[in-house]
Amino acid sequence: MGPGTRKEREKQLGLLLPVPLSVRLDRLLQRAAEGGERTSRKGLVAGLIEGAQRDTSDLHRLVRALRTAPLRAAALAGDEVGDYLDDERRPGPRGSRGLGQPALNEQVFFSRSSPDPAPAPDSPLLRAPSRRVGLAVPLALDKKLDALVRAVESDGGSTSRGELLAALVLAAPEDPDELVQLVAAHRRAQRRRERAPKPRR
Repeated sequence: MGPGTRKEREKQLGLLLPVPLSVRLDRLLQRAAEGGERTSRKGLVAGLIEGAQRDTSDLHRLVRALRTAPLRAAALAGDEVGDYLDDERRPGPRGSRGLGQPALNEQVFFSRSSPDPAPAPDSPLLRAPSRRVGLAVPLALDKKLDALVRAVESDGGSTSRGELLAALVLAAPEDPDELVQLVAAHRRAQRRRERAPKPRR
């Protein structure tokens, strides 16, 4: 970091994400690597939030698409849907066996003593098992996520931070070049924020 710059503060995101979308996130990282961009889940999520438009009609469309999406919608082109049903390589607490609600519940989740049968590809994506995703993003993007939720609510809709993030992951481009551009745009924006004069108190 050069003179006159400061490291951007970060905020931890602790949100529930359907397991198929968590797997999708990892597959998108692989696609980005194919395009020459070796980033992380944190970097890709930051890029998705950075690139999200504040247009309320677009936000409503993203949320509706998530709420009506079948499980198979999470799979990238050419992938087997069955590969998106488990996220075993990532240890840690799991969320609900199935959210089963229009919006992701970030507060309450349930557990069952026996595993559920594998859901059908055409079953609702939001009824798939979920897990808590812990990622730190720049404070400016944490605030933007809140602003996006408020934009939907001010236009008569309802959503949550977790649901909106899930919608962004579902809508993320699959093309390696587009993913590289997404992450690069975030890095440029982050550098601008770090070089900006510190606001006076």
